[in-house]
Amino acid sequence: MDSRFHAVIGAALTVAFITVTPPSAAAQGLGWNTKTEAGVSLFFGNTEQRVVTTHGNVAHADSTFEMQTDLRFSYGEASADSGRRFVNKRSWIASLSLNSWPFARFSPFFSGSIESSLEKLIHLRYNAGLGAKMSFVHNDATDANFSLALLGEKTISSGAQPAGLQTTLLRWAATAQLRHKLDEKLSINSETAYRPTAQFLAHYTFTNTTALQYQMNHNVGLSVSLVDNFDSQAMERGARSNNDGQLLFGVMTTF
Repeated sequence: MDSRFHAVIGAALTVAFITVTPPSAAAQGLGWNTKTEAGVSLFFGNTEQRVVTTHGNVAHADSTFEMQTDLRFSYGEASADSGRRFVNKRSWIASLSLNSWPFARFSPFFSGSIESSLEKLIHLRYNAGLGAKMSFVHNDATDANFSLALLGEKTISSGAQPAGLQTTLLRWAATAQLRHKLDEKLSINSETAYRPTAQFLAHYTFTNTTALQYQMNHNVGLSVSLVDNFDSQAMERGARSNNDGQLLFGVMTTF
């Protein structure tokens, strides 16, 4: 996908989040919260494809400290013209964030992640760094924030050209998040992350996840998610495309 398209999306979402409503401490969920989600995407026709995803999140917050851990796994298969099935997607990512003063408008944080991706030919990529988050809106209906961090990153390629190539660099991470309740049961969540390298802004990753969620009861809900992942250097590692997108239908539990 063209880099200008990603830049326009990121800029539009960032501007949309800039409001002046002060954050509310009462809206912050205190204590421990756990969320799990499973989704599936099926395609039929000339090429049959299926993707299964799982997502788990554990978070804790109090008046001075907030922690979030996240784990995602995706697995997909497709059919070749000969009818033979093959694995075309297998990826996972685990992340951790530690946030001081979660009630404040400005808050410093640490974040780190480790991931692997068959489709992007990443054997292993891990990063860690420090940043700051600004909350624009934080109340019972809406949560909007923007964060900027500087990360140290190392990537080990699994591509054939060349396999095992190790790249170490610094990367900026700009992230915009929006969560809004449309009514008591229906809500929309969006997270957009633009991560250019500090040395070359044309080398970047872009991710956007937008989900419409319907809460059936206190613990169980349904979701429709649009996920877009772009890595400007994936094809240089031998991947078929820099872009990877999917539409997922899922079931989620919270407790």
